[in-house]
Amino acid sequence: MIAGDRNLALGRPALQSSVSRWSKGGDPVIDAAGANNGVRDGKMGFHTGYEDRPWWQVDLGQPHLLREVRIYNRASNYDRLNNFTILGSFDGLDWFELHKKADSKLFGHHLPDYYAARFAAAVSARFVRIRLDGRSFLHFSECEVFGSPVEGLDGQDDATEPRPLAPEPTDALDLAPTRNGKFVKVGKVDIFVDTDAYSANLIAALRNGAYEGKERELVESLVKPGDRVFEIGSAVGGVSMTAARIVGAAAVMTFEANPRIASDARRNFAHNNLAEIRARTGLLYNRAAYAAAPAEADFYVSRDFWSSRLDPGAWSGDIVEIVRIRTACLEDEIEAHGANVLICDIEGGEVDLLCGAKLGGIRLIIMEVHPGFVGQPATNRMIAYLLSEGFGIEFHHSGRGIAVMTRDEQTLAESGAAAAAA
Repeated sequence: MIAGDRNLALGRPALQSSVSRWSKGGDPVIDAAGANNGVRDGKMGFHTGYEDRPWWQVDLGQPHLLREVRIYNRASNYDRLNNFTILGSFDGLDWFELHKKADSKLFGHHLPDYYAARFAAAVSARFVRIRLDGRSFLHFSECEVFGSPVEGLDGQDDATEPRPLAPEPTDALDLAPTRNGKFVKVGKVDIFVDTDAYSANLIAALRNGAYEGKERELVESLVKPGDRVFEIGSAVGGVSMTAARIVGAAAVMTFEANPRIASDARRNFAHNNLAEIRARTGLLYNRAAYAAAPAEADFYVSRDFWSSRLDPGAWSGDIVEIVRIRTACLEDEIEAHGANVLICDIEGGEVDLLCGAKLGGIRLIIMEVHPGFVGQPATNRMIAYLLSEGFGIEFHHSGRGIAVMTRDEQTLAESGAAAAAA
């Protein structure tokens, strides 16, 4: 813990997987409240039924940076709480592992003994669940969760009611106060559809859930807890939010050249309790090109934001605005974030950006390619360059305009060593 950390679980809404004849009132909410009421007396705080992998969880009200979870066991039958997993979630639906106790050491027979799961680096989550890894009853005396609010969200958990565990129906999602439209469910996240600013094609893709469907599917299949994700061309944030639900919002960084759509993405991040995603507005150049790059460059904004680009092309009837955007160095930004996953969708700009780029720490690339826009020879040159850097094509996942490329651990280590030597 650090100075200022507090017990975030105290008095927050709790829930458990089942009830038993020993539960208080036979209600999973009422019974669960006995495990985060501040009483650490070694008595039973709650009691589930006898089942496979029973659990208890607490809703912290909003995402927090978590550093430690303490569990005070029940003094009697303390041996039942042996192997268990601590899980985190942003919505109470999808869970990721925070800590696993797999040893045989027992604890809690004598007060004030407790089990402490301390995280080497703060992790972001709204819900914390304790799950027994086996078939038995689950019970303990008290659970404490120490950490601090995500910057900019402090106080919201006391000002608003917690969101329900299940997703709200699309039609019930709140409307923007100053824009026409509403939030719709796209995959597992909510995205605001601006019916005035967005084109009919874009509105249809968002409403029917097809928008970035392949990319979101690949992220869910290939990105792992512990990864750090760097996304270029975030648009409204559907892919980055999908990644953040796996790795945590703090482990995701996005770059978007269109400042208006970048603002929409930040709003979507906040609405989905993922405001800790670091969202930047700017144009990226690889290190070799950055030395001669201007401090600012023109960016051509299309009414369909997925078609906004650096080069308007021969036909520019879709361009509605030209904006001046600051530039940055790709390798410097990746290194600063500590990224090992690169996601890229920049309407043909990937060729100039990635040809010559030194991606020493990247193990996985999920990239939309645009040979119809930049030409097949240019796309081939980019793929050939990445192959020469030790990436291989994942044929099982590539297709439908998406290239997935990976490096094995040995190649990644060799690439990192070469980059360090350079």
